[in-house]
Amino acid sequence: LVEDRKLQRDVVLKLLHSESLPSDLARKYFIREARTAARLNHPGIVRVFDYGEIETRPYLAMEFVEGLNLIELQESLKNKVPFDRSLSICMQLCEALTHAHEQTIIHRDIKMENVMVTTQWQTKLLDFGLAKALNENPDRSLFIIGTPFYMSPEQIVGDVLDLRTDIYSAGILMYRLFTGRLPFEEGEVLSHHRFTPPPDPREFEAKLPRLLAETILTCIKKDRDERFDSAALVAQRLSQIPPGPLA
Repeated sequence: LVEDRKLQRDVVLKLLHSESLPSDLARKYFIREARTAARLNHPGIVRVFDYGEIETRPYLAMEFVEGLNLIELQESLKNKVPFDRSLSICMQLCEALTHAHEQTIIHRDIKMENVMVTTQWQTKLLDFGLAKALNENPDRSLFIIGTPFYMSPEQIVGDVLDLRTDIYSAGILMYRLFTGRLPFEEGEVLSHHRFTPPPDPREFEAKLPRLLAETILTCIKKDRDERFDSAALVAQRLSQIPPGPLA
């Protein structure tokens, strides 16, 4: 957290650790994130204001969000995020994804750590470092990069990706948010994502509404043709679930 003295506002500097990636590749990701974020203008997506270097280290100047990411939020509430709040978070995330997808941008790294919730319960999607424009030439060197617990089957095998990979990862996120656990936590996780049918989330949270469980399971179908074909459709399904505490 730093102060932008010229504009007199708080911003966040995201700095690259020099040992995290080879310098050329790291710069490619940083520039990609800056350019991608510059194309997005949505209240549910963290804004990137500027890109530059400090003593040869690349940085991004980003919107300051006062809040917690979803992992921190769950931990602070002992895995008991109120049901209506969780529902609202997921709907807002789908709305942010809808905007990104309309700009032909897929995020490719949807996970709990990349979704923040402000002190006013507004959802903010961040970290577009792995994002890819759908109309770019395929770059297979990037396709297998992601977070294993959330990766779609097609991302794992290095297939060409479309927006449905984000829907899969969002489904895994919703599974964890509503049950407090991932569908696959042990063993060969990547193999499970490709071949193992996920447990019904109601096995871990029996009071979940049937429509919610079905929505989550549709998001994480192995065959992307069987998933929802837009984040807007997921948001629409979620909007049909009555908010309020689980009975």
